Amino acid sequence: MELDWYDIGNKIKNAKPEELMDRIRENVELFVQDERENGKSNMTAALHDAGVDDDQIIRLLVKYYDLTENEAMELLRLEKTQDEPCRRVIDYLIKKEGFSRSDAVDFISDFGVSELLRDTKGLWQKSTDQIIKLAKQNCNTEQAA
Repeated sequence: MELDWYDIGNKIKNAKPEELMDRIRENVELFVQDERENGKSNMTAALHDAGVDDDQIIRLLVKYYDLTENEAMELLRLEKTQDEPCRRVIDYLIKKEGFSRSDAVDFISDFGVSELLRDTKGLWQKSTDQIIKLAKQNCNTEQAA
């Protein structure tokens, strides 16, 4: 669908200034909220990758993002059990299998790697090869059913 700039211009011209400011504030708030979520995830990933002690990561998340201890623990749990293993799979597919980055990301989605990591206790501790193999098996099993 193409943008109709004439229509957009008319809407802006005919809008009340208060309505425009409200829409701008809403969009800015959504953007800030998204960036805050990205910041929390990036900080957690960076500290975990750097080998910082789990308790220290939790304390820093609580301090700098005003999270409860439970929220910080959950963020770290997600990093360790889902996000980091997914990044390992993506890196493996790019480096060892010759995938493009977008194809590797599509693999994560198409084969339900995130869901498999979420639903299979301890899978995150397995090798990248084992995660990929199980994802393929799980996908083949679902297709056969």
